[in-house]
Amino acid sequence: MTIRRLSTLPNLLSASRILLVLVLWFFAVRDMPAVVAVGLVVAALTDSLDGIIARRLGQVSEFGSKLDSFADNLLKPSVVAWLFILEPEIFSDHPIELLAAVGLYAASVTVGLIKFRRFGNLHLYSGKVGSYVQYIFIFSALIFPG
Repeated sequence: MTIRRLSTLPNLLSASRILLVLVLWFFAVRDMPAVVAVGLVVAALTDSLDGIIARRLGQVSEFGSKLDSFADNLLKPSVVAWLFILEPEIFSDHPIELLAAVGLYAASVTVGLIKFRRFGNLHLYSGKVGSYVQYIFIFSALIFPG
């Protein structure tokens, strides 16, 4: 049953983002920030396209929504770790901004877990805009260090 659910294009895109996180960990540990940055562009594209395609093809599902949220919630803390590995000076140069970003993320996950007893899957436009801004910031931090 789960394999059938994964066979839709939107769910394959979300699942590919989960696999991409694992692959990007390899490149982060190998000190390859440009590869991680390009991988984040791919992650941003799959994050955008999975929902658009699901709506266009009439394949929106609770499973797909949860899979998308799981992929997002796996990617975001990984990105923080990759920044720490690849560009640790960002943390010393901008501690308040990073602490605020991590705190907001932790708060949103906590609210979702308390309120819905699972990771939240509220796919609001404001959240998507925030994600794109984060992708751009992280991409530029990895490509243009310092």
